[in-house]
Amino acid sequence: MSDSQKGEKATYVVSPDYAGMDYDVEAGIIDDTDTCSSPTAAPLPAVKLGAQIGEADQEEFPEGGRGWLVVAGTSCALNTGFGMVNAFGIYMTYYGQEMFPNTSSSTMSLIGGLQVSVVYFSSIPVRMLINKLGVQPVLAIGGFLIVLSLMMTSISTQVWHLFLAQGVTFGLGAGCCYLPAVSVPSEYFKKKRALALGVTAAGSSVGGVIWPIAIKRLLVSVGFAWTNRIIGFIFIPVLVFMVWATKPRLAHSKQQVSFELLKNWRFLVLCAAQMVGMFGVFPALFYVDTYGERLGNLPPSILNYSVAILNASSVLGRIGPAYLADRVGRLNVLTPFVCLTGLFPLVFWLPSRGESLFVLFLVLWGIASGCFISMFPSCVGQLFGVKHTLSGIALLNMAGAPGSLAGGAIGGKFLPLPDVAQGIEGFTGLIVFSGVVMLVSSLILLSLRLSISFKPTAFI
Repeated sequence: MSDSQKGEKATYVVSPDYAGMDYDVEAGIIDDTDTCSSPTAAPLPAVKLGAQIGEADQEEFPEGGRGWLVVAGTSCALNTGFGMVNAFGIYMTYYGQEMFPNTSSSTMSLIGGLQVSVVYFSSIPVRMLINKLGVQPVLAIGGFLIVLSLMMTSISTQVWHLFLAQGVTFGLGAGCCYLPAVSVPSEYFKKKRALALGVTAAGSSVGGVIWPIAIKRLLVSVGFAWTNRIIGFIFIPVLVFMVWATKPRLAHSKQQVSFELLKNWRFLVLCAAQMVGMFGVFPALFYVDTYGERLGNLPPSILNYSVAILNASSVLGRIGPAYLADRVGRLNVLTPFVCLTGLFPLVFWLPSRGESLFVLFLVLWGIASGCFISMFPSCVGQLFGVKHTLSGIALLNMAGAPGSLAGGAIGGKFLPLPDVAQGIEGFTGLIVFSGVVMLVSSLILLSLRLSISFKPTAFI
């Protein structure tokens, strides 16, 4: 480096779409400054980012091979973790009708909310544990806790038992599995990253189809205790495969969680959208089965499979939009789908009083909400760089934790106690709350999208 170069400002040439903004190719963070300064480095060669300014990481990726085996393993992680979270609506209905009819829906929903919030709140501790032990040992711990949770739930007789077993213990186990599941595939894919993460996230939807049907039938045939034990026994080989298959490609840094992204205001906006959206998505997810039961005029073919229909539809919402996002940009796809997640409850669920409109809502909302759940992690990798993926997702999850805990409980406040409920009384407030909150989340995402570029065709 010559003396004349020392202290000079290194300028990156960007697309006209991003005039007035600069893009740190190495760190992957979009700033508001006109240039990227590096007081110690020589000017880097000009990099024309073109329409794909949002793609932060520049190294080569395998784009397949063992990566698809990793995706299979991470899909199993979410199948057993968030797949059971997606099935919690079945437990909610059973608790209200059979085990705890005098306990409010709002209180019981906190068990499901606790599952998700513990997953999200544990993200930073799990990140630290991965630094110390590695990915696969942490996955093994998570698998053990998930099975232990189901066995503890099987002997639970009080509400507080369920809070500890089904809420805290299961949440810790799923949390140990979740962060590796949504971050390790990014090490194998760049061009197909959103698709890979979409297939991974689809594991929770597949679980949300299988486990509600299995749980509902087992509850009738073998009772509550053996239902949970049987599910636990089924999980053991699935979780063993998960640990074996999910092998990271890159050596993980031993550094603690990086809070560097918190200095970037656009990352904070992304966190805000996640946080607000979580308040809106779980009321619908937790109470749709209860709504079907209280509606009172649905045929058994719909009543027994409403949660499964919703989760089956969300498979399309996790894979289809992800495939599109790899071609037009993750944020470009996420924003309108979050808007639809807010519109569909207001347009289809609110007026539904029979089979046709209710099933239409289940299918459409399942597709839209599937994109909401799965697309945020891939936005972190695209907008802020692959090296920030683990820490970025951990921080993003922390932002979503309050909504995942309280969203279902707030929705339940609109409903009367199960033993005095009259039809679908109270559901109007729940549905409007869910829809409006999701629309607010979509507006936050839109503001983020427009802050990067007003050009509709920009890859963001």
